[in-house]
Amino acid sequence: MWSHYGGHCKGFCLEFSTLADPFHKIKKVNYTRDMPILDIVTILCGEDSDPVSDLYCTKAIDWAYEHEWRAIHNQAGTAYRYPSEALTGIYFGPDMPLTAIEIIALVLAGQNEHVQLWQGSRSKSNFSVEFQPVEYMSHLEAKRLGLLVTAGT
Repeated sequence: MWSHYGGHCKGFCLEFSTLADPFHKIKKVNYTRDMPILDIVTILCGEDSDPVSDLYCTKAIDWAYEHEWRAIHNQAGTAYRYPSEALTGIYFGPDMPLTAIEIIALVLAGQNEHVQLWQGSRSKSNFSVEFQPVEYMSHLEAKRLGLLVTAGT
């Protein structure tokens, strides 16, 4: 997935709690070999499900490896927000520039210090990305704690 959606391993992925709005409304994508058939009567009169919404959550079986979930909203073009505590993790691709990681970590320090950071690396045994937790400390914080040696000391 990193090569498809992660900028060829230079991007990042956000992890959210599904308890927060709008993530509690997500639906699992259904993968099928056949095109879905819509029944107009069900669309106009159905009460048990939303067949149009279900249509947006249907993809060809060829994409089943994605294990995708989708959130669908009623108002197109609307920017949806989420509470900062809903963000629980950020996964950095193996080739994401360190300066970009530092910028994200610095922004998070002022927004949600409880987000877990994960650094990706390419597996040596299979075609996958493996993640290890990252503890970020800004240069200024490391200096304040006396963990950096400055020139002339």
